[in-house]
Amino acid sequence: MKITSKHRNEFLKNGWAQVDMGLSNEQINNFRDGVEKLKERAFSINYPLTICYYPHISSRNIAGVEAPFNKLIINESVNCLFKTINLGKAIKELLNWESVHLTLARLFTMQDYKYRSHWHRDNSNWNGDLLNIEEIQVALYLKEQNGFRIIKLDKDIWSENNDSLSHSPKSSYIPLTINEEFYDEIKGYPGSIIFFAPGLIHQGNSNTERLDFHFRFSRF
Repeated sequence: MKITSKHRNEFLKNGWAQVDMGLSNEQINNFRDGVEKLKERAFSINYPLTICYYPHISSRNIAGVEAPFNKLIINESVNCLFKTINLGKAIKELLNWESVHLTLARLFTMQDYKYRSHWHRDNSNWNGDLLNIEEIQVALYLKEQNGFRIIKLDKDIWSENNDSLSHSPKSSYIPLTINEEFYDEIKGYPGSIIFFAPGLIHQGNSNTERLDFHFRFSRF
């Protein structure tokens, strides 16, 4: 995976950047099969570190598998994926960090139901400073997934624009329907990664089965 000045500029402008991992179609298919096997292994052994947001009458609809690198469920294909893309090196190059520390790892596995989360921040203490950011969130896609939304920087509470938001989700409700000019909607295509500031207001949104990794990294 190659990080360029274009990616750095995109991140500093928007608070997020989408990067192609540089994988061939054959690699994407093989790695996706490995991730599917990881999911199936977790389900078959009743892996205890799973989460469920919206259970259904006919299905547990497990939303995610926590700690996907646990030796109980990991396989060589998934190991090979992360050796190939060298994610830690990419983060260092994107953010000019000296070290990278994984603080959250999750594989989203929600089944083929429509899903839309609340607008939220994963770091409510962030002050909007992208140059000195201390955490980064990562979404990794091996199958197509549409609808991930991020409120634009110039519409967030730090902006001096008259039409920007005046409250964070934690202190005041944000309407369920927001004018499209307030957010970017990003298509996660197979073989891509989205890096974004966890302090940005964002919303998960999907009409298809999910199979995407979510990570959070810290520089300290």
